[in-house]
Amino acid sequence: MSTMRGKIIVSVVALAVLALVGGAAVFSAFSSTSASSTNSFVAGTVALSSDGSGSSLFNLPNMKPGDSTAQCVQVSYTGTLAATVGLSGTETGNLAQYVTATIVRGTFPGSPPANNACTGFTPDTTGSAVWTGVLNTVPTAGTPLLDAGSWTAGTSHVYEITIALPTNAVDAAQGQTATAGFTWQAQNS
Repeated sequence: MSTMRGKIIVSVVALAVLALVGGAAVFSAFSSTSASSTNSFVAGTVALSSDGSGSSLFNLPNMKPGDSTAQCVQVSYTGTLAATVGLSGTETGNLAQYVTATIVRGTFPGSPPANNACTGFTPDTTGSAVWTGVLNTVPTAGTPLLDAGSWTAGTSHVYEITIALPTNAVDAAQGQTATAGFTWQAQNS
């Protein structure tokens, strides 16, 4: 019995020695590392402004059939990411179903005139409107009217917005009121 026991002890010791030698062989390899340090991450920007921000473009009390007025808004993009720009609107009141709006994109020969006047405005394409319709059908934020092309830093366009009560306005428009808001929005493309 003692020989059997001796054989087991010798076998266990031999396995332990082999494990130590094998383990040392695994951990005795050459190694090297390479690091890429000080990585930098900066998010791009989407920045849009207009010379009509926060102010009312129109105040038209006592409109009568045939009245029409235009105001111009210069919209500028200064973001670092290319973006698509769109226009949406909100409106309230019963008069909105009778008032028409026409939006035309163009340019000014220099700086825009004061008070959103359209003096010197030139349409991009003669006779073409970006959007025209009845005020209560202006595109909403969920489905904005998208301007053609991608805007990049320094892109600027002028939009002439004309509001009118057509000459054929029905008597039901009398005494009605409406309010409208126009919002320019940019989203990186």
